[in-house]
Amino acid sequence: QYTLRRMPVVVLAIAAIICVILGGSFGTALVPLRAVVCITWMLVVAIGASVMVYQLGYLEFLGLEALAPAGGSLFWISPSVALAVLVGLGLDYDIFLMDSVMENWQEGKDGREAVIAALDQAGTIISAAGVIMFLAFGALLASTTPVLNQIGF
Repeated sequence: QYTLRRMPVVVLAIAAIICVILGGSFGTALVPLRAVVCITWMLVVAIGASVMVYQLGYLEFLGLEALAPAGGSLFWISPSVALAVLVGLGLDYDIFLMDSVMENWQEGKDGREAVIAALDQAGTIISAAGVIMFLAFGALLASTTPVLNQIGF
């Protein structure tokens, strides 16, 4: 419980660090603000879906042991791992894409063209990496250990 009670402080500290580092790197407040909003959104969706499945039993009707409620609450490590993975991967892919957007914009393309070119350059790599992560974490759902099921979800 101590870990979960400290989670909001950790999230705020991570958001501040992201703002300082990305703000300094990109020279704007918009890029880090957008990154923080997107990562926060991913965390809310991931942890909310986990609560719906593992606490409220929304997918219990499927009859899959990996998606069955686990004793009334999430294991303490599941949100902690979700935080680390989503911040790490989300920020990594975000920086990769935004760096490409900035590069195209500095070459003289307008904002829309820069985003389209960046997605063309980096989209396949980012999508392939996402599929790999989906398969890697999805494999944890094959485990008979509830904590691994929650982390994989």
